[in-house]
Amino acid sequence: MPKCSLGNCKNITSRTLKSDGISYFRFPRDPIRCKEWISAVRRSRQGVFFKPNRSNVVCSEHFSEKDMYITEKGRVRLLKKAVPLVPTDTQGNSGVTQASCETVTLNLPNIEGYKPTTTSLSISSVLNTPEEALLEMELEKCRRRLKVKNNIISNLRKKNSRLIKRNAVLKSALKILRKKLKLDSNLYQEPTHVIVCEQNG
Repeated sequence: MPKCSLGNCKNITSRTLKSDGISYFRFPRDPIRCKEWISAVRRSRQGVFFKPNRSNVVCSEHFSEKDMYITEKGRVRLLKKAVPLVPTDTQGNSGVTQASCETVTLNLPNIEGYKPTTTSLSISSVLNTPEEALLEMELEKCRRRLKVKNNIISNLRKKNSRLIKRNAVLKSALKILRKKLKLDSNLYQEPTHVIVCEQNG
């Protein structure tokens, strides 16, 4: 079965389905958009050559929430401009470890009208650590799955409500038909009295 084309993504159509809040999208037929998708997949695979075929898909976890919408039947669809998102490599760009840049102390010179102070800046409050970035990504995935499931539940409730109303209408119609059938049956069962008049010649 097809799996998500983005590198390191473990979602596969036979294991993670719509019930898990995951949808799968085939590569667009439009050559320009398809090229953008291919570029995103190659970046996620560290530049490894990739050419999609008809079975290749990308899962919904790699698209922005604003690029997706849900139909009345509960199906997740993409906007035409949607392009897969590739997370930035936060682990490989930083040459300084978290421990070595935990706190920076700035000693300001004594300038006229300005009191010397010592300010401590926590780098971790400005830049997320790789672990925090990964957790944030996982949290975003969970939020998307939850939203999809909530929309599915909402659509099912609406459908159930419509079925209940339709069932009530059909029951009412059936009740009327039974009354009419019973009335017609009684009419056929009533004896018919025929009056014969004899004429004397």
